[in-house]
Amino acid sequence: MLKKIPMLGAVSQKVGNACVNVLAELPGRQPVSQLSRLAQRVKYDTAQRLIEEALARAAEKAGVTREQLEEMSTSDCGLGPDSTLTERFGEYCARLTIEDTTSAVVSWSDPQGKALKGVPAYVKEHHAAEWKDLQRTSKDIEKMLAAHRARIERLLMTQRAIPVETLRACYLNHLLLAGMSRRLIWQFDSGLGIWHDGRVIGDTEKEIDLDGQQTARLWHPVLSDSQTIFHWRCWLEDHHIRQPFKQAHREVYLITDAERQTATYSNRFAAHILRQHQFAALCEQRGWTFHLMGQWDSHNNPALDLPQFGLRVQYDVDFPRNENEVSGHAIYLLIRTAALRFYDASLAPQPLESIPPVVFSEIMRDVDLFTGVASIGADPTWGLKETAPFREYWSEFSFGQLTEMAHNRRSILDRLLPHLAIRDRCQIDDRSLVVRGDRATYKIHLGSGNVMMEPGSRYLCIVEGAATKSTPRDIFLPFEGDHTLSLILSKAFLLADDRKIKDQSIMRQLP
Repeated sequence: MLKKIPMLGAVSQKVGNACVNVLAELPGRQPVSQLSRLAQRVKYDTAQRLIEEALARAAEKAGVTREQLEEMSTSDCGLGPDSTLTERFGEYCARLTIEDTTSAVVSWSDPQGKALKGVPAYVKEHHAAEWKDLQRTSKDIEKMLAAHRARIERLLMTQRAIPVETLRACYLNHLLLAGMSRRLIWQFDSGLGIWHDGRVIGDTEKEIDLDGQQTARLWHPVLSDSQTIFHWRCWLEDHHIRQPFKQAHREVYLITDAERQTATYSNRFAAHILRQHQFAALCEQRGWTFHLMGQWDSHNNPALDLPQFGLRVQYDVDFPRNENEVSGHAIYLLIRTAALRFYDASLAPQPLESIPPVVFSEIMRDVDLFTGVASIGADPTWGLKETAPFREYWSEFSFGQLTEMAHNRRSILDRLLPHLAIRDRCQIDDRSLVVRGDRATYKIHLGSGNVMMEPGSRYLCIVEGAATKSTPRDIFLPFEGDHTLSLILSKAFLLADDRKIKDQSIMRQLP
């Protein structure tokens, strides 16, 4: 009912709002769990405010904070002790398991226990309703996992102290969340630790006795020195542990000399040309408030409220000069970025050096993500347009200086490359992954993922679908969520074996 239809609004706002109010008044933990899921998925502004108010009321009634309420109310979705769900359909068995943090996969076996490739015909014919119920359960579990991953990732910024008893019950031993919680590094009273082989160990692999700890926080690397960060990165890679989001490999953003001079604002991510629709989608995903701007009184700046720190963040944007391209709904296709600022509760600009390091780093990471993904420079087809505007900006972004996020990819690839099958054909320079093919040499930019061919420095356009078919599935990355890094690797495998490329759109560009 609260699903938003573009240019129209919610499917049925009244019914949706009524459902939210009912969930807020129902007893027990399951209604709160559903409200938490809605808070992550609903994009309709009015409904978002209503859900926030409902969660606040429920927390007040329970005498806890909203964060504590969400922890306490997380459903186990009926999973068994091994975090799986098994159901029988006659003589056939269906087993639901969680893979890659947010994927619920159903596998089948016959009466003899032999694995089957698909849903048995007997189940489709005689247990169709039950099978649909299991499919709905699978989708619900995936939605819950995605919502809780986002909630847990927010702990990186808030640095909320979690009682060890709560960490055990609501994270490490929780049937739904144990899989992702045990792959994260926690800051205990006695030091950093991670779950391994049925216990929590520290950096020396000595067990940390949780009974002797009071609280735990989700560790953020900005709070540690480079040696500690490097240790945990290597440990995760050596043990082939893939974190549910970047933690040990997370980008760290520190205040620059230029930002100390400007004092109350940062121009680090100013003067970018962004595709507005992609930018708006990223803002929603990361919890920022922003409304699409068009040929009416619609100007607004993306903002993020941080009430726990008494701060409001604003990223200034505007319409590009001499740019009149709009969608069929009169919405500007492109916007230009400007300064980033922090304000206090009275909307007074705050010195950047007064912002807590974790908050500053996380906000700058968000903005790096916005510009890295939504920039026209990240569009591989833009460089093929003969009359495309902002060509100078596109070229600079596509093959220019690296951002912190791109520098991080470089260091990750530096350690990953020796383990790849194409390692003898690859090397890393200042800005690119250089791949030696048989027909040409290719430089894949570590920021944009765009490709330049040598000799001649000619641009090579590779759209995403053509590249992703070439990536081996056994490549290990120590985290989930960096789509550009995955795309760079896909292009590298494709171009290393360029004699076998069959995609005509690519072949026409090759020498």
